[in-house]
Amino acid sequence: MSRLTVQNLHFSRGRQPILRGIELVHERGQVLTLLGPSGSGKTTLLWQLAGLLSPDAGRVTFGDETSANKIGFVFQDGALWEHLTARAHLDIVLRGRSLSRGQRGERIARALADTGLTKLAARRPGELSGGERQRLALARALVIEPHWLLLDEPASQLDGPSRQELIDLLDQRLRDHPAGVILATHQVDLAMRLSDRIAVLQEGRIGQIGAPADVYEHPASLAVARLLGPAFEMRVGDASLVFRPHQVRFDPDPAGPFTVRRCHFAAGHWQVEASDGATVALIACDRPIGIGAAGYLRSCDQSC
Repeated sequence: MSRLTVQNLHFSRGRQPILRGIELVHERGQVLTLLGPSGSGKTTLLWQLAGLLSPDAGRVTFGDETSANKIGFVFQDGALWEHLTARAHLDIVLRGRSLSRGQRGERIARALADTGLTKLAARRPGELSGGERQRLALARALVIEPHWLLLDEPASQLDGPSRQELIDLLDQRLRDHPAGVILATHQVDLAMRLSDRIAVLQEGRIGQIGAPADVYEHPASLAVARLLGPAFEMRVGDASLVFRPHQVRFDPDPAGPFTVRRCHFAAGHWQVEASDGATVALIACDRPIGIGAAGYLRSCDQSC
């Protein structure tokens, strides 16, 4: 199986380090998400993989010697050509390839159908909604039948129904596509839904990489944990452990060291914030607990 390998990749802009020793291996046929906040190096790493930037040190290699003609790239803003119709966007990227006119037509028709743009083929970008523009950017990347598909924050400029429609489309298309997919985003729900693996980027380094459930349930650090959702750190014996709200239980007891400071309803459960002066704990509860209530914390499995 073809693979992408990144070895000790470094990149700086002026004196500012952007990427610091990135190591990565990714197989075709899988979806890898680069997840991190703004400034963590996600887009820069994606551009390095596409050959749009050259590293200061290190290297990017493709096991199948993939050329730039086999890399599809979806830019954050779409980077569409405002004077061209949707169909022309796809036709122009197929020119110069060893395809007959009929083969080009078949590819274009398939890419338009796969992204729900068949009836909009004659429209220009200015006549499309935000979601339709992103679907056109995706169709332009898919029509070349890439070995590797790179997507930079594909849903970041959308909200509401348009965002959900694009996520649904990506989920359907990326699962069926044989390309190796690398997605850069700061949106946790997108990463969780689409990824086979997640690489968490922090200040130009990979803080953790693994399956979504593993990274969420067993974060390498509190900083990694908080990028994916609520978490807190607490000493248990001689170790400092990271917990999610559903991994602890609050047992009310007047003699307990923890005191409830806040309690609010949050998407199907009550989230309680309690402190013993040294630790601020977040607990998911099935019922509200009064402010000022004292108690103990204990770790538990998901059934507690």
